[in-house]
Amino acid sequence: MVGSPAAGTATVTGRAPVSAVGTVRVTAVAGPHGELSIDIPEGLYDAVVEPPPGFGQTVTAVAVDLRPGQPDPAQLTTALPGRITGQIVDPRSSSIACARLVATPIGFLAAATSATTATTAAGDGSFELHLPAGGDHDLVIMGPDTAHARRRLSVRAPQPDQNTDLGVIPLTDTLAYTGQVILGSRGASGMILHLLCAECEFDPNWPLAEALSNRDGYFVLRAPDPGVTASTADLIRRLQTRRSMHRLTHHGLSRR
Repeated sequence: MVGSPAAGTATVTGRAPVSAVGTVRVTAVAGPHGELSIDIPEGLYDAVVEPPPGFGQTVTAVAVDLRPGQPDPAQLTTALPGRITGQIVDPRSSSIACARLVATPIGFLAAATSATTATTAAGDGSFELHLPAGGDHDLVIMGPDTAHARRRLSVRAPQPDQNTDLGVIPLTDTLAYTGQVILGSRGASGMILHLLCAECEFDPNWPLAEALSNRDGYFVLRAPDPGVTASTADLIRRLQTRRSMHRLTHHGLSRR
């Protein structure tokens, strides 16, 4: 259960109370018959109810009002999942079999250990995801090989036992962005490279592609073809390393 932000005092044994602002988070496991007892401060809470594996229902968010004057909540209920369906295709509208889809919840639902859902597209590119009803998710779609760039979407799951069809979702072809990382006068191994998009519809800090330099500093980034999705100027790169001195040598872009 996650409470609304609250202010108060915090006391450590043997020390004077100090002012504090924070959010109450409590985790408890129900008994064999679903019974549950939690001692928490009065307030307004979001309860994330996570059923055990094989229960047939999904993680559910329930608002619980424990403010003064409110009746005790009778029960916390789970719900059937909402369904997200669609079809994965390439730029030529041919279906992509075995594409991998991973839906990660956003917000307090992310605290549930089983809230992340994954599936694999069928031979005709069709897929069906069962997600916590009404929750917002980051949906990452990855092709079965390096020929197709991964894609990220923001989706909201429908209400319990309802369906939202995302329709046809195209994955772009990839470009091979190659180069070498130089540290001093030698190739630098083990460097993590992220290729970022400056003007995409999602968080610009989310990488379009990632790579690790080999023992000689060479790397290959498989990125969306900018001739399809954006101009080359919209693609920027960032080298993440703890070393302060480095140089990046470009070898350019090439289509598969």
